[in-house]
Amino acid sequence: MTNKKDSGKKKTGANENTPGQGQLPIAAGNKTAQNKLPGAVTRDASGVMRIFPTVCYMQSHQGTEKMNAELERFILEQEKTSQNISKASIRGGYHSDRKFFDEKNWAVQELKKLITAEALKYLKALWANESTAPLASIPNFKMQLGGWSVILREGDVSVPHLHPRANISGVYYVTSYKPDPKAFKGAGCLVMADPRIRVSMYPVHDQVSTLIVTPNAGTVVMFPSFLEHYVLPFKGPGTRISIAFNLAYSANAINQGN
Repeated sequence: MTNKKDSGKKKTGANENTPGQGQLPIAAGNKTAQNKLPGAVTRDASGVMRIFPTVCYMQSHQGTEKMNAELERFILEQEKTSQNISKASIRGGYHSDRKFFDEKNWAVQELKKLITAEALKYLKALWANESTAPLASIPNFKMQLGGWSVILREGDVSVPHLHPRANISGVYYVTSYKPDPKAFKGAGCLVMADPRIRVSMYPVHDQVSTLIVTPNAGTVVMFPSFLEHYVLPFKGPGTRISIAFNLAYSANAINQGN
């Protein structure tokens, strides 16, 4: 493993060693200022540092009614004519194959453009959080998109899982969720679990360990593929329709070992 070359600038604090590869340096002196190195941990004026945050993304889109209506029609028809591979991560319901974005349907291709554009926005923040190498320094960087449609009805559920062999995962909601008023709180919602497994060794009162997202048509949610997530049992009339997806970085962006 080789160390990065020192920039020549004097760092304050007791430890004056040049950081090794993969470390995120931070000045430890009395003056609180953001370290200008890409990916460096920073402190705010009160001295607080946020180390190893989990960067996620959510955006709601207006004017998607026509696209969503066609997606709903197409997916319900797809359910009737194609194989159900629901055993992948859901219990009950419908799970298409993973070639959804290969479909020539105009709404599918419109959604593909929307997700690609949103993923590029998210990528900038996610990459800066994970790597000290500028994204622009990765030659011919590309992402491969794959997706599948999911339908849940009364009692259907998605069990806790993550997405191996991918870097970014996400979901786009085709329909909004109108829960049964008598259903438990969070029914039919996406749940993302805290990835810090050791934080529960001595939990505090009312410790937050999950983030709950209510499905709303036109909303896209993205998160690192290592983040465990699931869907609570769907309760209520109608159908919960969504498109789940993965994005994988090109091989030149993956550390192959030293």
